[in-house]
This record gives sequence, C-alpha cells and structure tokens, in this order.
Amino acid sequence: MTRVLLAIVCGWVAAATSPAWAQFGVGGVLIDAEGAITVERVPASRRPQRRRPLPLATESRAVSLRELLEEIVARGAAGPTDEQRHLAGLLRVDAVVIAPDDVLIAGPAIAYRVGPAGTIEPTEPAAAEWPKLWLEDLLLALEHVAGGGGEVGCSIDMTPEGLQRLQRYVQANSQPVRAAAAAARYPKMAEALGTQTVRLFGLPETSHAAAVAVRADVRLKRIALGLEPSGVSRVKSQLAMLRPGGNAVQRWWFAPKYDPITVAVDDAASVYRITGPRLQVLAQDEVVAADGSRSDAGATRGSTEAFAKQFSRYVDDVAEQRPSIRELQGLTDLYLVAALLLRHERDRPEGAAPLAWDVLGAVQAAAVTPSSLPAPRTIESLANAKRAGSLVIGLVGGVKIAPAAMVADAGLETAAEPAAVPSVPEGWFADADD
Repeated sequence: MTRVLLAIVCGWVAAATSPAWAQFGVGGVLIDAEGAITVERVPASRRPQRRRPLPLATESRAVSLRELLEEIVARGAAGPTDEQRHLAGLLRVDAVVIAPDDVLIAGPAIAYRVGPAGTIEPTEPAAAEWPKLWLEDLLLALEHVAGGGGEVGCSIDMTPEGLQRLQRYVQANSQPVRAAAAAARYPKMAEALGTQTVRLFGLPETSHAAAVAVRADVRLKRIALGLEPSGVSRVKSQLAMLRPGGNAVQRWWFAPKYDPITVAVDDAASVYRITGPRLQVLAQDEVVAADGSRSDAGATRGSTEAFAKQFSRYVDDVAEQRPSIRELQGLTDLYLVAALLLRHERDRPEGAAPLAWDVLGAVQAAAVTPSSLPAPRTIESLANAKRAGSLVIGLVGGVKIAPAAMVADAGLETAAEPAAVPSVPEGWFADADD
C-alpha cells in the first residue's frame, strides 16, 4: 500500500501586438481573449541542449533615447517603425550613459538588413524569434518610476475556497492505497484546487510587460512541478528534489539580481556599466489554515531552497532555452534603466553633470501607443507526482510576481577606468564598430 503526501507549490516573480501574437504567445504560453492562460507542450527539440550563441550584430549597439523619441515625433501618425519599437534589436542593457542632453542605452543586438520593400529584417532567421527589448516597456518603466510608483508585478493566486476544497479532498482520501490509485488522486487534487486568478500590480493589465511577467512565472511553476524540463541538465525540478515530509506550500519568486554597478564620470557623461544574471529565484515555505489562508512557515525545507539556488545559479542557461525567462531578464533591465535615471537625478556621483533633458516631456510628446493584449486573468491548477520510497509525492501549482529595488540592492562602485562613452554620430542608434 502507498501513503499519499501532498505538497502545494506557489511562486513569486520579482521585477511585458497583435491578435496573432495573443493567440500563440511566446514560448508556448497562450493568453486568449477571455484571459485564460494555457501552455503548449514543450516539443522534443526544446529538451536539454547545448548552449547556443546569441544572434549578435555587434557586441554593443548604442541607442540614443532622445534621437529615437524625436524621430517618432517626426513620423507623426505613422508611429514608430518595428525597428524603433524593438530598440534597434537590443537584447539586453549592458550600459546606461547619462549626458546633460541625452540618455544612451547600449548592449548586444541582433543584425538587421533592409528588405526589398524598405523594411528592416533580421539577417538571421533565428534572430526574428529572439526576445528583444521593447520600447513601450521602457517608456512604461520610465513613467512608473518617475511617478513614484511602487512594486511592479503580478500574482497567480490560489483562492481560499480552492484551498479549502483541496484540504477536504485530502482529508477524505488520505488512507493508504496502491501506487496507481494514489497517483490517480493528483489530477483530482488539481481539480479541487480549481481555477487560479491573476492579479497585476504596477502594470496595466493589457500591457506587454504584464504578459512578460505572467509567462515567465508560468514557466517557473511548470519547471518546478516537473511538468516540463528546464532545458538545462543541471537544473532539476522541485519534484525531483522533494523528499518525504510534512505538508507544506512552497512558493518561489523571481527577484532582480545584479553585480555591483560601476559608474565612471567625465566632463561629457556618466557611464553606468551593468553586469550579472538579472534574475534570481527566492523561496519560502508556507502553511495553510483551515479557512484557506496562507502564512509563512517557521522554516523553509532544504529542497525548496535547493531548487531556488540551482535555478538562480544557472538562470542564464535556462533563459537561453526558455525565451519567456529571457524576456523577463530584458524587462528587468529596462526597470533598472529607469531606476538609474531617478538615482542620478536625486543622488548623482561626485562630479557628474545633471540630466537637463526633459525625459518625461519627450516621452509624452512621442505619444507611443502601447500594445493592447488580452489581459491574463485565470489559469487552471496543475499537479504532478512521483514515487519516493513508499510514498507518492504530489505538487499542485500556483505563482506570484513581485520586483525589488534594484539599484540599492546591486550597489554602485566607482569604475577603475575612465568613462568610455558610446557615440551615436548620425541617426538614433549605432554599433560600437561603426
């Protein structure tokens, strides 16, 4: 006979245009017109594989935010081009340059070519699907941070009613049974837990940024549950690590994680250099009361922390295999850009010139129309199980997203070398080797 052990999983993520995009989603996480979230099965080709190189045009492309916004204003009703909406193909932010009259953001970027109709197209087919930074996410971050906005994120919450139903089911079905009968209980546990609801904070519900946050957190949950592989052999599921023990609710969340940011100052500009994994996963066990409410457990079990630590250690590798997590890294970078601008305004490094250019005024003048995507609202609960000695261990999922203060957590250090300021001699972007 086999005894059933239940463990519920929930998670947090710390910190995302068309009907076709909304239907198919990025990385197979789909949001339909009613806000229901579903997930396509990861095909065999997305199973663990070798690390693949970034489809780079250059190691560093610099984008002038001032020139970009002025060009968008000049285009009038036509609005920004696709190239402008994706910040000239930037994949991440490695440097922020603050001059008195401009802000440059720089990082690796994909190659472009001019198509037969004058359109801008990636030079490599694979690059077309690589998660690029979005201008509208940057503008949202700038307005949010400058306006004194608080936390940014979302949560996918188990309802108290669902947790009560789950507890009743477990109490009524806790007697020892054979392994096959025990394993059959887990889909019923997920059914009892029912539909989970999405709550957004600091993000417009139809924004691209909201979709990015939800998709990444759904991926984290499914990897933790063992419902899909991480794509990296060294990152195992929480299910694989779980050992027999008491009932608990596990939650994990993404939080920003950067190395200390170096700043170099000269007469022309202040250059902030950004390194680090961008994200980490944190963990906490919870307990569920009879009324379905949750609270932090007195201690967090080793397997919960082990899953978070291994995921954090190899987050870059996982992001290369799971585009939705790469998207969240990019979104986190853009909020860091906004946070650095605010920090520069309020507490500039010694000798640094203030930013005299009215960033928010330029953002408002550009009047970029944001995406209007289906708002993520619900997702069905999931379950998985394995044998552990004489026990079947099950996991039922749930997630939550919340960002943290990034500049203070990373810290600032004075650069050892003088500032090397990227230049944008003509137009609104240029490569380092131009």
